[in-house]
Amino acid sequence: MSTQRASAFRERMAQANTRPNTTAPTASADEPVASTPKPSPPPHDYKSKFSVLFDNTEAIEFDRLVLDIRALLGRRATKGDVIRSLVALAADDATLRSHVADELHRRDR
Repeated sequence: MSTQRASAFRERMAQANTRPNTTAPTASADEPVASTPKPSPPPHDYKSKFSVLFDNTEAIEFDRLVLDIRALLGRRATKGDVIRSLVALAADDATLRSHVADELHRRDR
């Protein structure tokens, strides 16, 4: 993964793990409360959902991988975080993509 892409990914992960302050300011009895419409999210904020079915062995391996990564990071990382990181790495690294393709080809035999 390029250093620039890795730092951008870490920045996105940090932003995803921080929650904005959503408490509304309190109004006094004399002040009218204005209702502000909720802004619609920009198109790049839309999410796609995917499901993956693992057999028992694959599920255990994936759980162990996530636990190992959490230990390395020293903080919580979700399974989704791990999947998104793997996709970003494979998108940037031709060697990793080749390894994934080789593994898929090996499984077809």
